[in-house]
Amino acid sequence: MCRRVLFGAIVEEDTYCRELKDGKPHGDGEVNGKGEREGVGVMVRASGDMYEGQWRAGKQEGVGTKHSATGNKYVGQWVSGKKQGQGTMRYAGGDRYEGEWVAGKREGRGTYHYASGNRYEGEWVADKMEGKGTYHYADGQVEVGCYKAGVGVGEGAKWSADRTTAARLSDGRGGEAISLEEAARIAERVGLPVP
Repeated sequence: MCRRVLFGAIVEEDTYCRELKDGKPHGDGEVNGKGEREGVGVMVRASGDMYEGQWRAGKQEGVGTKHSATGNKYVGQWVSGKKQGQGTMRYAGGDRYEGEWVAGKREGRGTYHYASGNRYEGEWVADKMEGKGTYHYADGQVEVGCYKAGVGVGEGAKWSADRTTAARLSDGRGGEAISLEEAARIAERVGLPVP
């Protein structure tokens, strides 16, 4: 029984091939002396997922693109079958992450663009905002601060869209109005530029 997938070819069973032509698997993917996927090839899964790119010892390794049946798409580096290094993930809901990956998770520096128009630029650990970061709101407001497990911690500052007013943040929550000079000093202490 064949299934229609959001992206990629239609297959009844997992198929490893050299390339897709007209949406269908074509040719043999490269293998090593042990018969493991190695070199360049395309794996089209019956689930609707598809990976096209480099392989080593049967695992995604090097540069490749994975299309998920859900509509997500990752383009970037792979190590031992996991996202590792630089890559971009486009989520079906319209969000996008560009940056570093470790063991399949967002980790290091990266930028997450939300479908709402908001954007976070900063540090990540285990798929969560962690460390220093700048959060840009779709309405133009910007805040700088530190995060732990995706939540604002410590002191930060938030600027109005027109950058004429600022407020102190404490553990991610808004507080008292402060001068632009004090907001700049907070940004300096956090280690980030004034937006």
